[in-house]
Amino acid sequence: MSEKYDPFGRPIEGDHPWAQPAEQESAGLPGGFLPPQAPAGATAAPAPVAPERPEAPSPAAVEAAGSPPAPSSAPPAPAAASAPAPAPSSAPPASAPAQWPPLPGSAPVVRGGPAPVRGAPPDDVLASWGARVVAYVVDSFIVGVLAFGFAFVVAAIARSGRSAADVGDLAGVVAVIAVVPIWALYATASLAMTNGRTIGKRLCHLRVVQEGGAPMTWGRAAMREVIMRGLVITVIGTITLGIAGVLDVLWPLWDKQNRSLHDHGADTWVVRD
Repeated sequence: MSEKYDPFGRPIEGDHPWAQPAEQESAGLPGGFLPPQAPAGATAAPAPVAPERPEAPSPAAVEAAGSPPAPSSAPPAPAAASAPAPAPSSAPPASAPAQWPPLPGSAPVVRGGPAPVRGAPPDDVLASWGARVVAYVVDSFIVGVLAFGFAFVVAAIARSGRSAADVGDLAGVVAVIAVVPIWALYATASLAMTNGRTIGKRLCHLRVVQEGGAPMTWGRAAMREVIMRGLVITVIGTITLGIAGVLDVLWPLWDKQNRSLHDHGADTWVVRD
C-alpha cells in the first residue's frame, strides 16, 4: 500500500478524511482534499436563497397605462377675497338747482343753465311796478337830454338867416322827432351789450331777460325796443291820443307776471338783478 501525503507534505494516516482519493475525485476537489464532514445527527443549515428581482414592465404596458401626471410644485393659489360692499354714503344729497316753473306745455328751466325754448321766471324775482317806473323815468331823462342835445346841434347848423324864435321852434321839432329813434337805439344797445340793463335799470337793480332767464340778444332787444315800443306802441298811441302809451306803462299793475304790453309782444320779462 502506497503512502499518502497531505497538501503540506505530511504523511496521511489511516482513516483521515484526506486519505480518501476516490471521494476526493468524485467531489471534484484537488487530490488529497475533502471538506470536513458534519458530525452525525446534525441538521444542515438551509442554503441562502437569493431574492428575486422584479421584472421590468414592457414598453407596451407602460404606453397602455399612460404616464402619471407630474406633481405640481407651484403652491395652490389663495382664494380670491370677495370685494367689500360699498359703505353707505353719509353725505347729504346735493340739492337740485332752483328751477323756474315752466309755462303751460313748456320744459323746466334751470337758473344759470342753458335756457330752453319756454320758461317763465317765478313771481319772487319779478320786478315791481314802482321799480320799473323809476327806471323808465331815469332812462327817459337820459334820452330826453340826448334828443335835445341833438336838436340844438341841428338847429345851430340851420340857424343862418333865421330868427332866434325860429331856431327854437326848429330845435323843439327836431327833439320830438329824434326822441323815438334815440330811445330805440339807446335801449337796444344797452339791453344787448350789458345783459339786459339800461342805465335806469342798473340803478334800480333790474334786468330784462328772455324766456327761461336767457340773456338778451340784439335781435330780441330790437324786437322789444324798436318793433314793439318804437313802432307798435308809438303808432297806436298816436292814433289813440296817447292811450296806448299809458296802457303800456300801467299794464304791469294787473298783469300776473308784471309784464308790459311790449314785454308780451317780445316775450321778455323784467326781473330783479
